Amino acid sequence: MSSVSPRLTVCMIVRDEATVLPRFLEAGGELWDQLAVLDTGSVDGTRELLREAGADLSECEWPGDFSVARNRSLEGVDGDWVLVLDADEIVSPGFVAEVRALILRPDIGAATVTMRNHFSTGHHRDSRLLRLFRSDPSVRYAHAIHEDAAETIGAMLRREGLRLGHVATPVDHLGYQKDRAAERDKKERDRTMLLSAIGADAGDLYSRFKLLELARFWNDVELGVEGSTGTLGALRSGELRLEGSHVGGELLVILARFLCAGDAAEGLALLEEFSSKIEVSPSFLFGRGQLREQADDPAGAEADFAACLTMDDPTLQMVTTRPLMGLARLGLARGDLKAALGHVDRALEHSPQDAEALLAALSFRLSTPGEVQSFLDNRPWSPALGAALESAVEMSATAYLREGRVEEAHGRLAEFVHRRASLGLGMLVCDLILGRSSDLDLDIELDEASRSLRRWLVHLMGIGRPELVAAFAANAPTVLGTFPWLRETLGLR
Repeated sequence: MSSVSPRLTVCMIVRDEATVLPRFLEAGGELWDQLAVLDTGSVDGTRELLREAGADLSECEWPGDFSVARNRSLEGVDGDWVLVLDADEIVSPGFVAEVRALILRPDIGAATVTMRNHFSTGHHRDSRLLRLFRSDPSVRYAHAIHEDAAETIGAMLRREGLRLGHVATPVDHLGYQKDRAAERDKKERDRTMLLSAIGADAGDLYSRFKLLELARFWNDVELGVEGSTGTLGALRSGELRLEGSHVGGELLVILARFLCAGDAAEGLALLEEFSSKIEVSPSFLFGRGQLREQADDPAGAEADFAACLTMDDPTLQMVTTRPLMGLARLGLARGDLKAALGHVDRALEHSPQDAEALLAALSFRLSTPGEVQSFLDNRPWSPALGAALESAVEMSATAYLREGRVEEAHGRLAEFVHRRASLGLGMLVCDLILGRSSDLDLDIELDEASRSLRRWLVHLMGIGRPELVAAFAANAPTVLGTFPWLRETLGLR
């Protein structure tokens, strides 16, 4: 690197990250001039890996507050610029080049980065996070969890007359995969810290919001209802205020989700009760649009979804993919398949692996011969695409079975079994219903085949065709050698 280039420090706090650190270090080695790391109690070899990588390592006991730890880590910075990363956030050469070019610009004082959050379902969600800034002693973090330095960075930019930039090349974040999060007990840790913060300050809106966000992520209804009840009570008593908070709109939407489940009208009334106190955001508009959609107000829902597309938001999907899929649902509901498919395809341009958009794109195309094959031929294969194809074809074949059209169901499955072997279990079900032997040769593990067959039995028993269930049960003994569990499931002698 040129000797006149600004020095960049990557600043981290870590604890027991030996599993992910090798990948982080390999990917980011060309990024930093200094790697400044605060370790808060690792016992798994994390410190050794960092020392071998040449990191400037400091240590402390975990303070029970992420902002305290972040601020402590900044004390070890000697670069001109600071980039804050975690060990499960993986950079690419494109990101390195873009950051290096940006910090040369004299008009830029900080920048957001695109964080690509990967989920265990195979899709991802992009968010803009303020992680890159000029080194300045006034920049400090606040909040015990989901710590944030935006206020002090904004003050620094205004004081110095500098602008906020953006790094478009994404950083891959692995921490939102639920299996890894569960392994690290992040849910319980976060819950404990947030409840402690709320106990210390009942008017802490940010911590209340993060608690509800945690409940939503884990679909923890008990935590969500408990947290929502307390938050709504604090809002109505005046102990908690929404004015001036950028999360107020989304907080209201989460309250409606947990407290008004199944009652869209009640949810809309809750949003209306506090709507004058918030800054209208895409999250609020999208949430209200969903409730209007459920309350049979398509015009209102369409207005809210369309408004989202005109706005900016750190969570990019909230102003692209999600409202586009809302518009697609509305188009389908009024019978305008062309408009619906257009919205779906636009959504996929923004989020190529989005599960809802892929399922809709395939389902809509199944009615036109050859269109699904063309769609698949023009897209890279991925786990998300495979899962969406399986779901779409299963739904189509199940619809045929519901009408008693077993041969058509078999034919629909046969079209795509070469792409998704588990569809062959649906073909087996059709063959047994028709009383014929099946000569399928599937490249599939027995456990996966059993899971798929069990799923097909659920479909079969739920379509209201007892004669098809009886026909299947009558011929099931021919496959008991492979699937012995069928004997008990079907009550066979």
